[in-house]
Amino acid sequence: MQELAWIPVALGAAAVVAGLGSRRSGGLAIALTAVAGVAAAVALRDRRSGRETAGAAFGEPEVERSITIGKTPEELYERWSDPKTLPQIMAGFATVRAAGDGRLQWKVEGPLGRTYEWASETVDDRPGEGAGWRSLPDAAIANEGSVRFRPAPAERGAVATLRFRFDPPGGTLGDAVVALLGTTPLDLAADRALRRFKSLVETGEIPTTERQPAARADTR
Repeated sequence: MQELAWIPVALGAAAVVAGLGSRRSGGLAIALTAVAGVAAAVALRDRRSGRETAGAAFGEPEVERSITIGKTPEELYERWSDPKTLPQIMAGFATVRAAGDGRLQWKVEGPLGRTYEWASETVDDRPGEGAGWRSLPDAAIANEGSVRFRPAPAERGAVATLRFRFDPPGGTLGDAVVALLGTTPLDLAADRALRRFKSLVETGEIPTTERQPAARADTR
């Protein structure tokens, strides 16, 4: 039941940091890294529980999900990059701050007051198309991924594709992260992130059922 607590907090914190930047691409970088951290945690839980998810084999957590949205790739890029968009998509669990040179510092509060931190960086920012990210070599949760926007067939808008790949750790960090997670598989977390983005872009709001804890629990 706590799975969406990870997604909301990560992006909520990301939005605050993104608001400090002067470039829209900075907002996109924050958003990407926030999503990476959320999905990395979910992937970690799936691996340690021995469960495989669609598109994510045991030992090599990886998932790719797409959704068609009734806007152009350029519009999706701009909306995703806008720091004001992120709080409406999801709302809070980690603290993310800009560390300079295109890097972001993650801080996650674990059980019993323990704190875990790692850094990541944006590596492939393409205005109007999307961007990629990867964790730094000493990251507690190694991960990489991307979000891409491309024209949909028959002029039906654009296809947004979100991809994650992780190498989750074991040991104390893994146990702590698992303790905080709910039961949402990595692929479902990606699906929900994309659905919320689609709803926000097309209608200007996120459905009430996506915001209410009780409703979220019923959709697992």
